[in-house]
Amino acid sequence: MKPYRGIFSILLWLAFSVGSHAQRMAIIADPHIQDVEGHPELVRTWESQARSTRLFNENYFAFRAVLDDVARRGIRLVILPGDLTDNGQQTACQAVTRILHGYERRYGMRFFMTTGNHDPNYPVGMPWGQKDFMGKDGRPRVIYSDSCQFFLANKPHEILTPDTVVPSLRCLGYDELTDEWCDFGFQPRQDFLHWERPVNTSPYPDASYLAEPIAGLWLLAIDGSVHTPKAGSGERGARSGNGNQDRSDPTMWNGSWPGYNNVMQHKPFLVDWVKDVAARAKRQGKRLVAFCHYPLVDFNRGATDIVREAWGEKAFDLTRVPRPEVAQAFLDAGLRLHISGHMHLNNTARFHAGDASLIDVQVPSIAGCMPAYKILTLLNDSIYDFQTVLVDSVPGFDTFFGRYTLRGDAGPADALSEIVSGEVRDYPAFCQRWFASLVANRYVQQDLPPALQEMLPQIGGTYPDASSPSGTAVWTGLDLVTDLYRLRFAGQTALADIPQARLQAYELFFSGSEERGAGSDVIAPLAAVFRCMLNALPTDHFRVNVRTGQLCQ
Repeated sequence: MKPYRGIFSILLWLAFSVGSHAQRMAIIADPHIQDVEGHPELVRTWESQARSTRLFNENYFAFRAVLDDVARRGIRLVILPGDLTDNGQQTACQAVTRILHGYERRYGMRFFMTTGNHDPNYPVGMPWGQKDFMGKDGRPRVIYSDSCQFFLANKPHEILTPDTVVPSLRCLGYDELTDEWCDFGFQPRQDFLHWERPVNTSPYPDASYLAEPIAGLWLLAIDGSVHTPKAGSGERGARSGNGNQDRSDPTMWNGSWPGYNNVMQHKPFLVDWVKDVAARAKRQGKRLVAFCHYPLVDFNRGATDIVREAWGEKAFDLTRVPRPEVAQAFLDAGLRLHISGHMHLNNTARFHAGDASLIDVQVPSIAGCMPAYKILTLLNDSIYDFQTVLVDSVPGFDTFFGRYTLRGDAGPADALSEIVSGEVRDYPAFCQRWFASLVANRYVQQDLPPALQEMLPQIGGTYPDASSPSGTAVWTGLDLVTDLYRLRFAGQTALADIPQARLQAYELFFSGSEERGAGSDVIAPLAAVFRCMLNALPTDHFRVNVRTGQLCQ
């Protein structure tokens, strides 16, 4: 275990731990950073992030910009619900440590993490590498953390001779990662008034903890990651390493992306511990803030059954939707408010049973569609206020634009031409243009049924637009689907970029299709899902009563 660093940080923290700062905290989710500043050879090609669900390069600068904004606002508590790095690479984890310690020293800030499905990538350390790092000439380069023995043994069809070997590119396992980040909640500190972790009765590692950094405030970090053994390994192998494979072999483990759905079966002790913590918090008058990387409530805003029936089991991330019994278990345990990330959604979800509710507040990724973080203000013992803050100023976000133009790969160039031409002037606009390309080149094929994909070019119309010389603007089927995904990922924030007249045109199209009956089996589900995304719970500024689990404006 690494020792606590710096008595000066303790003194600075104590100076800020009283007054209004004590009841505000920032929540920054899924930065997915790679150390592109300390290791410029690890910049990824435009092609690689043009089809990725998150950015790889610009988000490094966004992370620092968000921390600067948090510091300017005088906020000293920061919650980081997982996926700080893209795959738990040693160099990226060390960069996170270096960055956060800098803000600790300068501003007295305190950071509280939990694990994500990207950090750790697997429960044990492993070699890692990719074939799409960007050379100075813009062309792809192959970089591994070693001589590619892992890939030779497990992915021989993907193996290429590395252009460069960067040993610190290896991925850290649980023990290494929580040791590297021991100052950020995973271990007790001298300035904590209370710290505990649950008794782990499962065969799986767990990094959950409860910390009291300020008198009366309990931060409950729930480790929802469960890396189950692959077929043939079994629970016995997970516990003792005496199964069919060695426990230290990363190839024996599945990813942890299912989150809470696996917790119920494989780490049920967490439910009992949360129940005990919630009861003690109530008895002792503590303000409880629970967070995890994974959402606890269905995040599809009432569209899950529609999507499953019309588009299939894998569309709209249905495999990651928490089952109702998961939310019920934690509601019964006394939890009324839960904060999460993982899906990169700006979303508020509610699970209601009897006379009680559980609210899950999802924080969007700063490496995603609408880059933003949230500020949580504890107004009193019952009312918690959430405000979404757009990341609109990111110095250095265009650092690699010049190298993108030199690229030798063949990827979606439509967004790139606009980005490097100067039409994109800020980070949100960059993310929006990248995301529109992502919808066209990934989500349409991944989520929509073939019949709808074939119909999209035939869908379209016009709507009033005072800024147009003709007084009207044209919308297409792809525009409609892109706006659907904007609403899904950005919530109410997306409405600033979707003209109300265009939304009305979409509704006229949906209603007309229903009346004519033409293609209704294809259009009706699209209309239903769109309406679910549009008519959702508030996401940008709202309050939660943590005693009742009710939303209040």
